Amino acid sequence: MNHLVRQTIERFGKVDILVINAGVAIAKPFQEMSLEEWQRTIDTNLTSLFLCCQAVGPYMIRQRRGKIINIISIDGAAGKATLVAYCASKGGAIQFTKALAVE
Repeated sequence: MNHLVRQTIERFGKVDILVINAGVAIAKPFQEMSLEEWQRTIDTNLTSLFLCCQAVGPYMIRQRRGKIINIISIDGAAGKATLVAYCASKGGAIQFTKALAVE
């Protein structure tokens, strides 16, 4: 990720906006979900958000400007059967975005 951000800075001189629209949903009853499926969902929907924001953050802070837009499903605020990991990851993404905005 850091390599991609560095390439962007080298080519355009700055980074103005980051749009994150990652998502994976494994529809499966909670008791049947494997740890690997849980982790894949969390990594795709939440950890990737962390890594992307952390990669562009120093540049946006230095520029004293920039926008980060996280496109997050409504399922982060309302639970759905067979989507426990997805809902948990999107709920985490909502709170991550709110906390990052305050910081």
